[in-house]
Amino acid sequence: MSGPRPRSAEGSRIATTPPSDDPSNGSTPSTSTSTSPRRRLLIRIGAGIVAAALVATLAVLVLSGRETTRSAAAYCSRMSDTRDLGEVLATGDAGQIQAAVRQLQAAGKVAPSEIQPAMDLYVGYATKLSDAVQSSGKDEASIVAALKAAAIAQNEQADQVAAAVTQVETYVTGTCDFSLTPSTTG
Repeated sequence: MSGPRPRSAEGSRIATTPPSDDPSNGSTPSTSTSTSPRRRLLIRIGAGIVAAALVATLAVLVLSGRETTRSAAAYCSRMSDTRDLGEVLATGDAGQIQAAVRQLQAAGKVAPSEIQPAMDLYVGYATKLSDAVQSSGKDEASIVAALKAAAIAQNEQADQVAAAVTQVETYVTGTCDFSLTPSTTG
């Protein structure tokens, strides 16, 4: 009498009798406990994916630990992509506002020491505005209301922020040879 064959922990059949491929004796061919080529391939692919993820994580950790080089050239390069924040705020477009603030934040990370304090203040102010936009509704009226509330909340810094923005614009114009404010032609 032949009952079900015992299974290993992995679920493959364990041969209890010598394997036989002869169907005339009523037994079915048993499978060996070795891993099939398909399963080996899947294991290799899985191991490769895990290894790639570990390498990517390690690269991020190593690169994020590096000190960002602060220089006029790097700063000017980042600021050349930056739009006038006042102009962008006037659009009331959440995507444009957040993109402009991300550009300012990137420039702030490489700002040379002579402009860094002004840039830090400017970026801090802009980031609070961006945070307000992100938490607001997506319609223009909600965005404008959120911007107004955030500006009022930072009102005690208005003079320092205005001075910082002027200092940043002066630095960019003198060092980078372009202007952050849109030119008006009349």
